[in-house]
Amino acid sequence: MVKRYPACQTLCKIILAFLCVATQQAGCVWAGVDGPQAITPPAGAAAEENSFVAVVRDVGPSVVSIRAERVLEGLQLPDGEEGIDEENIRQFLEELLRRKTSPGKRTGIREASGLIVTPDGYVLTNYHVVADAIRVVVQLHDGSVFDGKVAGSDSKTDLALVRIKAHGLKVPPLGDSERIEPGQWAIAIGSPYGFEKSVTLGVISAKSRPGFGMSSLGELIQTDASINPGNSGGPLVNIRGEVIGINSIVVRPGQGIGFAIPINLVKRVVQDLIEQGKVLRAWVGLGLQDLTPDIKRYFDLKGPGALVRQVVKKGPADMAGLQPGDIIVAVEGKQAANTQFVINTIQEQRIGQTVNVEGIRNGKSFTAAITTTDEEKFRSGTIRVTISEERRPFGLAVRTITPGIAQKLGHPDLEGVVITRVEMGSPAHAASLMADDVIVLVNGRRVKNDTDYLAVLKKAEPEKGVLMMIDRLGSTFFVVLRDQ
Repeated sequence: MVKRYPACQTLCKIILAFLCVATQQAGCVWAGVDGPQAITPPAGAAAEENSFVAVVRDVGPSVVSIRAERVLEGLQLPDGEEGIDEENIRQFLEELLRRKTSPGKRTGIREASGLIVTPDGYVLTNYHVVADAIRVVVQLHDGSVFDGKVAGSDSKTDLALVRIKAHGLKVPPLGDSERIEPGQWAIAIGSPYGFEKSVTLGVISAKSRPGFGMSSLGELIQTDASINPGNSGGPLVNIRGEVIGINSIVVRPGQGIGFAIPINLVKRVVQDLIEQGKVLRAWVGLGLQDLTPDIKRYFDLKGPGALVRQVVKKGPADMAGLQPGDIIVAVEGKQAANTQFVINTIQEQRIGQTVNVEGIRNGKSFTAAITTTDEEKFRSGTIRVTISEERRPFGLAVRTITPGIAQKLGHPDLEGVVITRVEMGSPAHAASLMADDVIVLVNGRRVKNDTDYLAVLKKAEPEKGVLMMIDRLGSTFFVVLRDQ
């Protein structure tokens, strides 16, 4: 016979009833009915969040995904800018296994981001992304895919332009990187690893970081907004949706440290790449160093500046009279805070422009006007006199003898102008002049450069004849040239 306990039965009924009610209420909570209410953020925070969303929505269509295919000649560890982590090691080991099973040349893929800079198809990315690429593929915000062609690149600033056959593309507004301040919001937007869009948020940590040995980079923008190999090449944007930099360098293993190329520098590079496919840098032939406390005490200096440690012989600075030991205190009317400032200010000028410099020599102030030139052409000896085809007196094309040309001619100390071309049937051709002949004297006046040469010819009377002393392989002779 089973004993019944009325009290226990009653207790069980109460417990079951409680559990049923609790279960129903729990179901209501997950269904979003009668549950705890979400915290209401402050009005300012909500507005700020909306600002971020608006910026990403506005700039996002200008950000593209880039895949660059290149030939792998051998087993390669990850690039320096990407660092080494578990994923990199895994890829390396997989590649090693593939090489064991199928030897021979293989291709690798670099995936990164880019930014549309013109409506007609110019896309900006990092040089290290497309360097040595055999194929570049660009995917736009709407998913459309284009084959791209590298239209120009500059390894010194880690920037490259890719051209795609597209029109009506959206170009984002550009800001002023000189006006940014540490503590301001920074938004890094990219399309990493083939994903449509990636956004990281941070602040400007510093705006004057050195370029890690890449002097042409000048000063970089440092941010704690996450920059990785995938969003490299994408824009760094301010809270107003203006591009203030191009994501470039990742520092590992430390996290939260990324660098972007200032947009003011980017603007100049992009213009050169579009116009001529490469960057022509203003150069004056100066080697500089910062002023240490000991140097400042030695020269009894109170303010900032940059010390001239080297002057390239016959370079623009040398021709303007600068000397080692000079201290540059201002460039273009602006105080020279340090060496990098002087370099940046000079490189902001166009080739052929004059840079005004203020300095101190032996305790006394001086000024100098330096005409910039292109370093590559100067050192290779290819600076040509700018005479139009119609204004080549006597059928001669000449150029100033640079140190590079003098070395090629076998006379390191040679001065004057060298003949680069003689037109058939011209007075110069009739006088048996030829390329690489050096014009030393014109009507008894020594000519040191193309400016002297043209000045003397301008005063001459060609119909009466012009007397020239020519140096050919170390032997000199005279010729008289007359207009035909």
